[in-house]
Amino acid sequence: MKADKIMVVVALLLGCSLLISCATEKIQLKSLERKVVEKDIAMVPSQFLPGQFVKTSPDNRHLAYLAEMYGKRCVIVDSQAQTAYDEILDFNFSPNGARWAYIAKSADQELVVIDGVEQPRNNSIKSPVFSSDSLSFAYCARLGERWLAVFDGKENGPYDSVSALAFSPDSKHFAYVARLGEDFFVVMDGNEQKKYICDSIENIVFSPDSRRMAYSIVFGDQWRMVVDGVEQEQYDRVSWNETIHQISGDAPIFSPDSQRIAYSAKDGENWFVVVDGREGNKYDEISYPIFSPDSQRIAYKATLREKEFVVENGKESQMYDDISYIAYGPGEGLLAYTAEIGGKQFMVVAGKVGAEYEEIGAPVFSSDGKHIAYLAVSKKKCSVVMDANRSKFYDGIWNIVFSPDGLATAFVAKEGSRSFVVFKGTTGPQYDDIIIKKNGILFDSAGSFHYLVKKADRILLVEETLSR
Repeated sequence: MKADKIMVVVALLLGCSLLISCATEKIQLKSLERKVVEKDIAMVPSQFLPGQFVKTSPDNRHLAYLAEMYGKRCVIVDSQAQTAYDEILDFNFSPNGARWAYIAKSADQELVVIDGVEQPRNNSIKSPVFSSDSLSFAYCARLGERWLAVFDGKENGPYDSVSALAFSPDSKHFAYVARLGEDFFVVMDGNEQKKYICDSIENIVFSPDSRRMAYSIVFGDQWRMVVDGVEQEQYDRVSWNETIHQISGDAPIFSPDSQRIAYSAKDGENWFVVVDGREGNKYDEISYPIFSPDSQRIAYKATLREKEFVVENGKESQMYDDISYIAYGPGEGLLAYTAEIGGKQFMVVAGKVGAEYEEIGAPVFSSDGKHIAYLAVSKKKCSVVMDANRSKFYDGIWNIVFSPDGLATAFVAKEGSRSFVVFKGTTGPQYDDIIIKKNGILFDSAGSFHYLVKKADRILLVEETLSR
């Protein structure tokens, strides 16, 4: 299909940008040589349609967007136009970035398209999902009034409803929630678990080692966790206050070693964290709990009488006006969070308070956990603070990442209308924009990284190699 016969209509979501070209140049700054190779992978859409998608693969080497062709919709993957349909929904790349799938509507039927291959047509399709290893694929399909769980082309059911599809981290187990009449139950690897007469079953979660499983049951105004088939205490809510938490849903969290489990719960007007079946202190509000890398500590934000503080293993920090971005680093598991007092924000790392700024971003750790970096804003200009050392200021900064050796950061910066990557204090070539969706800059080794950019009317894959 010729490109001049395709009218591309695309919408860029907030924070998205685009890239492309075919040249090599060298940048010499502070004895660090950056060899840049640009590879043309796509055409920049000429018109934009608000609300539609532009997606990059997890490995940041592929780009897909929605196009309009003769009144129908089609997906463009790396400049290749796919079959046109009446409507296209839920496009997703696989975790390894090598595969892709989406739901297509044609007349009164829907189908899944996987790697360009059409699957059987049904009355309705929902919840398409790849396994962690990218080898398997599942979705819910409605045929008539009954629902099926389709796993690698095999139909499971029929049921009155199917939801909450989940693969285990090792991709060896597949589970989902099914309903027959008034009975809700989990089906794992084809085996039906205990049936409940309830309102719903929510959020199946596997442990990191894939050997344990948990989910929540809703009985009217009451919620209960089921862990490894054992029902836990019933509460008014098993979740958290939606307005103050960093992630959404009603799922529990397993520790990294898979031996412990935690979730937030509400009883009356009080919120608390339940860890291994034991209730913690009660507060007005709490955030979602997180485990340290060694699984021995658990932390969360708590609110009491409009003041906020961090609770770690039951011990409360000092009180602040506001707290956000709580995280444990790798390795020793330093606890870091953003705090605010009197309109000034600062980073707290292992209890030590950093410099004050108008605004700061989330903590970013090196892979060994020994270094920390974050965005700092002062007088409407942005810089990166790494181990108390601050970069120069720019108009904007995004996507701070550490090099694999943990000794330096790379980030996307903007001056005026031009965007570029800063690494070890040196600036790369300037572009119209740099695409930041799920990922922006990705290191391939200690001496190389890549990212996607917009250059004139093209989208480019930029690969940089570093040397001295």
